[in-house]
Amino acid sequence: MKLYVFKRTLILMALLMTSQVFASTIIQLSDEEIISRAAYVLKGQVSGIYTTVEKGNIPFQYITIEVGQIYKNDSDRPLYESDRIVIRQMGGTANNMTLDVDSLPKFVEGSQVLVNLKVDNNGYYYVVGNSQGLYKVVNEKLIKDTQDANTMFVRHGATGEIHFEPGQIKEINMEQMKAKIEKVTNSEEY
Repeated sequence: MKLYVFKRTLILMALLMTSQVFASTIIQLSDEEIISRAAYVLKGQVSGIYTTVEKGNIPFQYITIEVGQIYKNDSDRPLYESDRIVIRQMGGTANNMTLDVDSLPKFVEGSQVLVNLKVDNNGYYYVVGNSQGLYKVVNEKLIKDTQDANTMFVRHGATGEIHFEPGQIKEINMEQMKAKIEKVTNSEEY
């Protein structure tokens, strides 16, 4: 009987401890890795966000971006400045149901963004690198806030060791980012 109570107590403790962990863990990517994986890199304005509940009672967000400038356009499905695109990602609130998905980018209606995108099999755009693939544009500065994504990033050290790091706020100016995009798109290394 004591063994049964002990096992039950251990199981309850394990469940309670794991229920308090609310972070995702994803591999940390450099800007160059994200740019190389993206079919599109563009600057635009978030003109609308809505959420709908879909098959399986799962909320999905639809984020509309008014395309301003295109820095990489490497797809069979070209984009043009002034196009309107829709990004689809899991999460949001609809029908009294909320789903907050850690590591996904957080869009704000009316904000200017620089975003790295690909197209899925259903024709929807998605952000490459999750929260790492989205920058908010403030004047000529780009701000990446992965701190808000409740995510731990796995990074490999110089000698192969593995580090876990929390999200951070990273700032880069637009000219530096344009140079990175040009380097990646003109290089065979990536």
